[in-house]
Amino acid sequence: MNRINTLLRQDKLFWPELLFKVVYLIHLLACFNPYIDGTFPVKVTLLGTMALGGLLLLCRLLDIKVYFRTPGLPLLLAFLVSFAVPSFLLYRYALVDSLKTFIWMTFQFAILFAFSTRRPAARAKQELAVVGTAIGAFITVENLISILMAFDGYFKVYEKPDGTSAVTGLAWWGRLYGVHGDPNYACVYTIATVLLCAYLFIKYPRLWVRIVTGVAALINLLFIAFTASRTGLICLTLGVAVFAFSWCMGQFAVRRVLKALAVTAVLCLAVVGFSEVAVSGFNAYHSHRQEMSQPGTQPPDEPEDPGATIGRTEEELQGDPTNRRLDIWGSGLEIVRDNPVLGIGFENVLGYADDRLPDTYIVNNDLTRFDAFHNTVVDVLVSQGAVGVLLAGAFAVWFVIHCAKRVGKQYTRHRPELCLCLAVVASGLASTMFLSHVFFVNIASTGVFWLFAGYLAYFTTVEEAE
Repeated sequence: MNRINTLLRQDKLFWPELLFKVVYLIHLLACFNPYIDGTFPVKVTLLGTMALGGLLLLCRLLDIKVYFRTPGLPLLLAFLVSFAVPSFLLYRYALVDSLKTFIWMTFQFAILFAFSTRRPAARAKQELAVVGTAIGAFITVENLISILMAFDGYFKVYEKPDGTSAVTGLAWWGRLYGVHGDPNYACVYTIATVLLCAYLFIKYPRLWVRIVTGVAALINLLFIAFTASRTGLICLTLGVAVFAFSWCMGQFAVRRVLKALAVTAVLCLAVVGFSEVAVSGFNAYHSHRQEMSQPGTQPPDEPEDPGATIGRTEEELQGDPTNRRLDIWGSGLEIVRDNPVLGIGFENVLGYADDRLPDTYIVNNDLTRFDAFHNTVVDVLVSQGAVGVLLAGAFAVWFVIHCAKRVGKQYTRHRPELCLCLAVVASGLASTMFLSHVFFVNIASTGVFWLFAGYLAYFTTVEEAE
């Protein structure tokens, strides 16, 4: 026991924690890739995640007073308890899945988010650079492969080893899925990669670093444009705006505010303009391939199917602008009316709906069975009722107040890190209005959010600890 306490005091867990974060996030990214999910390497990363996670949780319990200084952590642990209560009360629906979700949320809150105030800022910055580079490289390679699929006109409904199927490549309805399970969620962590490229470009002013990060940023921006994701474009614009404004702002002064607003506006317009130009350029290339594929004009090596164009179809633009979300949210409110205080537990949604509300939209529609509500607030309200919403809201208020009070004091010492973390967290929060993540769902976008929320909490706290 004394040896363990000595290791904790001397920050000897730096490398195990760094390794856990890399392995866990790579595992989540691999699980979201239909071609890799279920393979032997993914099983290895799962075992590594569980082993390292269990060890680190034990060490945190032995040093719990230090980790409890993480802003809002007690409320997150109370949120975990409020998740466990309805999940146990309605255990007949999905007990095993609820237990898995509880474990993953514990890892996200207690390891990705919680931090030790004993760790020097230089070590935390080193960890951020290593973890960010590892996951950023993985995402960039996946997005490059996805873009090549688009130019090749590749589209396939891939049958995974577990018997489920997934759309891959450039779908005929004009959206690039590539090697990701869903383009909207892929955009969320791709946005974090774009912002990471900006951070590394500024932080390390070496020529080769700037060339690599510039090319990587271009690849990831192209992927976001080719997904035709409105959520992705909105969150990317917000993330770039927050990064640019916080970088240019510094201390409050009228001249600085005007400069920051001007730079932010220019960059936001550039992001939107780049997306439009990229899509128009690809569609022009597609039209050329179609012309070349006409009888008598097709080269011998040219594929017969030139693929799809990118963009929303006329039916989508003229139909429901929320893409069924209002109907899905309506189902959530039907469940809330029956369980307003404690909720029913996130993993129990489909079982409960089949049993108690068989006519509700999420289990009775012409498309599929929806196991989440495409809005994190509705997810929390259904899963944990008013208690869960109050705890999540209290955590958000606590976290925002903590950061608002301290970000100005820490700005000079940790300017690049604060700008990066603020931008990633802001874009992630914006996406929760349209997607189900941050809570309950163990996917890469959730892991990335809690990773950067933890860094943001650390860099606004570390000076007091030191």
